[in-house]
Amino acid sequence: MANRNLAHRDRNPSSPNAAEMGGAGYQEASSPPNNTMVSRFSRILDSFKTHLSQEDVDRFKVATFNDLKSAVRDIQTEQAGRKSLRNLNKIRPYLDGLEQYAAVIEVFVNSKPDILAFIWGPIKFCLKIASNFLEAFDALLDAYKKIGDALPIFSAINDLFSSHSHVQQLLVNLYEDILDFHGRAVRFFRQKAWKITMKLAFRTFRSMFEDVLKNLERSKDLLYRSADIASFREAQDSRALFKQQFDAQEERERRDRKSTVLEWLSHESCERFHEELQEKRKGFPNTARWIFQETAYKEWLSGTRARDQPFWISGIPGAGKTVLFSSIVDEIRSNSPKATVAFFYCKYNNVLRNSYQEIVKSLIAQLLYNDDDCLRYLYDKAVTSRERHPSTRSVLEDLIVTLAQLHRNLFIGIDGVDECEPSERRCILSLVHNLLKLSDTGLDLKVFLASCTEKDIEESLQPSTHLALKPHHLDSDIRSYIDIRSIELGEAFSFNEERVHEVACKVAGRPKGMFLLARLIMDNLLEQETWEDVNKELGTGILHRRIDEAYGRMLLRIRKHENAIPRVKNILGMMTVAKRPLWLHEIQGALSIRLDDKSIDLEHRKIRKHLKAICGSIVEVHEYDSVELIHHTAKTFLEQTHSEQFINADIANRNMATLCMSYLTFDCIALEFNNPEYLKRVKKGEYAFLEYSICYSIQHMRFFRSAVNEVSEEIHFLMKLSHDVLDLHSKVLLSGDTPKNGRYIATADQEATWKLLDHVQESFEAAHTIDNDSDQLGFPKPKLYRLLLHIRGLVEAAREESTGLSTPITEAY
Repeated sequence: MANRNLAHRDRNPSSPNAAEMGGAGYQEASSPPNNTMVSRFSRILDSFKTHLSQEDVDRFKVATFNDLKSAVRDIQTEQAGRKSLRNLNKIRPYLDGLEQYAAVIEVFVNSKPDILAFIWGPIKFCLKIASNFLEAFDALLDAYKKIGDALPIFSAINDLFSSHSHVQQLLVNLYEDILDFHGRAVRFFRQKAWKITMKLAFRTFRSMFEDVLKNLERSKDLLYRSADIASFREAQDSRALFKQQFDAQEERERRDRKSTVLEWLSHESCERFHEELQEKRKGFPNTARWIFQETAYKEWLSGTRARDQPFWISGIPGAGKTVLFSSIVDEIRSNSPKATVAFFYCKYNNVLRNSYQEIVKSLIAQLLYNDDDCLRYLYDKAVTSRERHPSTRSVLEDLIVTLAQLHRNLFIGIDGVDECEPSERRCILSLVHNLLKLSDTGLDLKVFLASCTEKDIEESLQPSTHLALKPHHLDSDIRSYIDIRSIELGEAFSFNEERVHEVACKVAGRPKGMFLLARLIMDNLLEQETWEDVNKELGTGILHRRIDEAYGRMLLRIRKHENAIPRVKNILGMMTVAKRPLWLHEIQGALSIRLDDKSIDLEHRKIRKHLKAICGSIVEVHEYDSVELIHHTAKTFLEQTHSEQFINADIANRNMATLCMSYLTFDCIALEFNNPEYLKRVKKGEYAFLEYSICYSIQHMRFFRSAVNEVSEEIHFLMKLSHDVLDLHSKVLLSGDTPKNGRYIATADQEATWKLLDHVQESFEAAHTIDNDSDQLGFPKPKLYRLLLHIRGLVEAAREESTGLSTPITEAY
């Protein structure tokens, strides 16, 4: 039965009532306040206030003990009416102790009544919020009981506070600990979704306050022992050391939890790509700013339109939507520093950036950063999950919807939704609608998207705050871009100012709202070798009006160098069919392989020129040496009749599958793990293409199988290669280190072989991240993955030994 007489203040039947207390400690109540003590209390209170909202500060500063008692009686009445009365008697020691403590410190702070007010206000706030959620209310009462038990019985030791000045510091320490407890409790119940974090399995509510309890118990012990000044000084030093150690331990545990969560998510980050876009915009500072003056954008941002509508930018391919999208991300970050902005850039033909699963995992990871509540929630999910990595749609959606509720002000952006397959788009757009429904609960959540105007996207995003890009939106930006690039052209060819202006004017009439076309034209002009060549390209009959014409001019330049055409086709073919962007060292590694004699010679076969000097501006080498086609429209062009089918996708896929599978049968791959020959071959760059081959060879096999007749000669050849790979790496699903001790896997049945290859690929995908700590698959890590780990370790060791700026190690890996 709950206690109804919470105003009763005695914790010891033999102790006097606080209102009737005599003794030296209370006889000084009318004496002038101790300015030093007031200053100490005020500093702690000021620090406490910095973690509160102004609303909470205003509420707490006028609170009294009588207000708190009244609130407790109201809670008891409400719970009795709901037949959910809780044991409020638990907090009697806590309230008794705090009242006695308040009576003691009032001697020192009677000129600052808000010092006492902030003892009562947070208790009232937390009790009222938690009272409607019984699990939370019980946990809060338990925490208050523990704190109450740790408080000294002040009535028994009141003489100490006036007669021992060094003991007065303990009153300050106690105040700091009490407010520390209040601060954590208030922040917990101020979360948008505290009911979610209350249910976490790995962390109880009480565990959030263990350090406070220990500090209180130390102070209590010192007071009861009436310790001398030396003991108090030692205790103060111990208190500071304990705080330092506790904070360090908390930080270590936080880092460990974060590492576990990130390993579980195994997500693709778009931050590096975003930084590249930022750098590009810096070169053209007057661009991508106009959108912030558009009525549609301002209405969406201010919420004057329906809160459950996304902001959608649509436009033709090459209109510059991605750059505009990146500008919106930065604008929101700059103007709303307290808001969380999570974003993703989809990428056509990149398995890491064109699926619902990868998009959601990346968004989840961004919601995690610098948010302890999200970290605790995700850690709980990670350690209790049955999945090595979250992959099912329902699990991922539940995660992100829950995490969204833990944020007060959240923006989520997705660029290039049209670059995902229709089935993936349906999942993405469904998620957008489900997230926006949260706005009905009062959550300040806004979604912004950028894409081409595909029918399914347009239908799904109705209604939306829609901005359809037209030439008049982009003309000014495109002209600014062309002006700056024309100056660059003038510097390269020593044009005078008038000529630079003429070039800019002539080019500016062509793009018609296509930023990509403006870039392709200017790139093409800057690739010319003579002034005469530039003038020829600027001729009326040659200067491009369409993107495919610009690509055609690039291929024309490539075809002028007949000897280089096979190599360029090889490179562009690999880039066109690659399952993710290739790294420059992977391209070099692939080019160094000869299948006819099973040789690898990076030193003599690597290309010495910059990749753009060979392939032209149709390729883009990013800051960290990943290589992609300049735009997804380039892939389409290379495979179409406009380019005389410069790249045949089926042949390119067959070549890639053959290259990957053949490479995995080479002698350098078949060595035993303890063979010192590995290190020699690492230093020669023979494993530059290893990671891609291991991770994607079977995917290329699958794709080629679906594109050709299963009785074709090519399929039979690839089947034989598959047998060779499986035979050589016969322990691919076993735990041994050497092939010779393993189970022999061989079959003449193609269907059985495909099933086995699929099984191997599934084991690869289950591992997903390749690191030394990934040993929780439920079955041994595939041997080829373990080989890759082994090679990575050797590469890192060789890098540490390498002192030159350019060595086979730095170039090959």
